[in-house]
Amino acid sequence: MKNLKEVAIICMQELDKIGIPYREVEDFIINTRAKSRWGQCKTLPNGKFLISISNRLLEDDADIMGLKNTIIHELIHTCKGCMNHKSEWKMYAQKINNAYGYNIKRTSSAEDKGVRAIEKIRVINHKYVCEGCGQVVTRERDRGFEKRYSCGVCGKHFIKIF
Repeated sequence: MKNLKEVAIICMQELDKIGIPYREVEDFIINTRAKSRWGQCKTLPNGKFLISISNRLLEDDADIMGLKNTIIHELIHTCKGCMNHKSEWKMYAQKINNAYGYNIKRTSSAEDKGVRAIEKIRVINHKYVCEGCGQVVTRERDRGFEKRYSCGVCGKHFIKIF
């Protein structure tokens, strides 16, 4: 497994060389729960930042460039006016891409990052039947489906089976 903090230091040194004004990061942490995001930058109450990176990018068989792209992506968010992906953030990303040949962009796929894609398995936890036409609808989460929606076929209400 790659060492997140060591790679982060290398990334910060690269940004220092080309004058990217990232701000102080209190810590870099490994996120083992994220399934659909590669990294996240949070502002802490003390004005510093906390950057979390998906553990998938740290695996031995993952491409180091995917990890570096993500760390730098999140470091750009620490720059003043860059907590979004608007013009300031894009300007810094382009400067870094030009200087080092990175591919920093707003969103990236597993293929872009050089990691295996996770096959999403849909688990059906809730099943509803229309009281009018008998149409069956399944959902992963409940969220009050039968109270919020009516049947698109006949307009009647749904009844929860399980």
